[in-house]
Amino acid sequence: MEQGIADHIDEITEIGEIATKEYFIESSLDKMGYDIMQHKILTSVDEETSKLQYYLHAKRKDVLAKCYCICAIKGGIH
Repeated sequence: MEQGIADHIDEITEIGEIATKEYFIESSLDKMGYDIMQHKILTSVDEETSKLQYYLHAKRKDVLAKCYCICAIKGGIH
């Protein structure tokens, strides 16, 4: 048995090296995929936060304008 393996040691070594490189490539791609997904999620959260801030700012201005108009109509603003 040992003699049969010894006859193929170069091929076995080459296969092991290729498998190791393939593993590192797959691991790197998995990490990149995770990083890209995390970036997409954070970008999406940032976009939604910006929309919410814009909406709240617009609503605040609208409420303040309505309060000003009500006060002006009632004669409270001089």
